[in-house]
Amino acid sequence: MNITPPELPANLGIRGVGIDIEDVDRIRKAVETHGKRFVNRILTQAEQDACLGRDDWPQRIAARWCAKEAVAKALGGGMSWTDVEILNQASGQPYVTLYGRALTLAGTGSVHISLTHTATQAAAIAIFVDAR
Repeated sequence: MNITPPELPANLGIRGVGIDIEDVDRIRKAVETHGKRFVNRILTQAEQDACLGRDDWPQRIAARWCAKEAVAKALGGGMSWTDVEILNQASGQPYVTLYGRALTLAGTGSVHISLTHTATQAAAIAIFVDAR
């Protein structure tokens, strides 16, 4: 039996939603095992500047990992890790900047993001909306 997901009503403006959760220890171990090679593969330089050198770097990197996974799910996938950049405004609110394939997939739409983390878990949700 094939079940296709329902189409979202066009008047909502929501084109896609993605969510992800990750164990912080898994990301910490990946960074400790693979070092700068892993970090360069998943984080832009601006994200590295925002995360590394802080006591809570594993949670910050894990939250960005989740955010990038959530954005990929909301947009439909097919992009590189660094095509999605997650930074914070001065208020602390996270925002998304898209590059390359992610920007092409989003077109004139935008992605809204929310991140959260504890010492052991990180999570994010992304909502892809039409430009209005």
